[in-house]
Amino acid sequence: MKNFLFFLFSFLLYICAPFNYSYYYCVFVLLIYCMQWLLFSYKFHSMLGIFHFSNLFCLSYLVANFVYPVFVHPYYPSGLVMHDFNEDFISRGVALAQLGSNCFFWGIDIVLTPKKSSYNREIKTLMKENDCIDLFSRLLFFCYAMLILLLGAISYDFYNAFFERFITLVSFIFLFFTLTTISRTILKKEQIQESFFSFCIVNKWMMLCLFLVVLGLGRIGDRGPIIQYALTVFTIYALLVKRINYKILTLCVIIGVAFMVVVRNSRADGQYQSSMERREIKYGTKLPFFLDACVDLMASTRCMYVGMELTEGGNYLYGQSFIKPVLSPFPFLPTLFSSLLFNSTPSELSTSAILTEATKDRLGREELEGVGTNCIVDIYMNAGLLGVVMIMFLLGRWVGLVEIRKQNSIYYLFCYCIMISYSIYMPRSTIFDFMRPTIWGCLLIYIRNNTPNRFKKNHEISFVYK
Repeated sequence: MKNFLFFLFSFLLYICAPFNYSYYYCVFVLLIYCMQWLLFSYKFHSMLGIFHFSNLFCLSYLVANFVYPVFVHPYYPSGLVMHDFNEDFISRGVALAQLGSNCFFWGIDIVLTPKKSSYNREIKTLMKENDCIDLFSRLLFFCYAMLILLLGAISYDFYNAFFERFITLVSFIFLFFTLTTISRTILKKEQIQESFFSFCIVNKWMMLCLFLVVLGLGRIGDRGPIIQYALTVFTIYALLVKRINYKILTLCVIIGVAFMVVVRNSRADGQYQSSMERREIKYGTKLPFFLDACVDLMASTRCMYVGMELTEGGNYLYGQSFIKPVLSPFPFLPTLFSSLLFNSTPSELSTSAILTEATKDRLGREELEGVGTNCIVDIYMNAGLLGVVMIMFLLGRWVGLVEIRKQNSIYYLFCYCIMISYSIYMPRSTIFDFMRPTIWGCLLIYIRNNTPNRFKKNHEISFVYK
């Protein structure tokens, strides 16, 4: 009943949203979002702890949807952080984001509440040892680390060209890294003494290669893979070794944000620095550090407003943009369906491409990099208000299901690690991004468990963590 009342209140907030920018309305909606998030975190703290998908997703969601209209737009020129847009859609965009988050919390609550009293924090998982595939994973990741260092020493453009051409291979390398780190941690559990240092020692080869990868990516200035790998490592540690407390998490967030700012500012192509310098000179002001660190996430806020403006009057895409992320686990299907149904490519049908073209038309500039998208407007442009309500509710239910079942299944445990690795990026993209690596990863687990171990006889690894 409480969830339904929250939903009804959020729906009324959206219906009654002003058709122009209202600072106090945006502040009020932000407070509602924070209150519901805190209530959710407090209710399920004993079950989930502090480091889990929902908290990371909601933190990124907060920055991607609420920080700009409350802390930036009233005090700084909009051109300082993003391209021009119609500010009459800000209040409605904030209300739509809050409605989506409400449905997300409702979906999780329905799954977790009945399990709260009987929830067992022990993780009991079963998998087969396979030294052959683990060795292959370590060699593959070492080659990847050397390649990243080499590309970082050549040029940023060369790295981009490689990444676009071999993105499937790069995705598989990430999956092998995650699976091997999980299996090594389970296999060597007796040697890990509930410390991150001993965890790194047990996985020393993968951690050493990861350090080299971070060095190369830091030189290039690509923060996305660094965040993914870091979140994956911390998730495996938190689930299989020791829970992460408030102090450690806060310290990691502060250090991580500062490091990401350094990486961004040292991008090999110098694009960000020159762009921000031009804007700061033009407007005669600059953002404080804590806001400047969030610029990339805040930029997706504009996509919300532009997307709502484009669909005004019912000009929805009716699922066109869902073809690529939903069918991407199956090779060639996105291209085939896009060509047959719409005579186009999957990339051209994405909301990111549509919003970029709209921005080019607005600014009268043909040379413009992609402006990205926003997970809520991505749904809204395809399925309208009803789509936002239903899909965010189903996302919440799925997250709740994985939270429960990760305790007893290596497949759900792996799925959870993949989901967390996308949790920060998801609010500024589409919520379907994790589908392909999850399905491919589960297929790899099945192959791993059914492939003979050529070094010694296969035996099952039983693992229990309290």
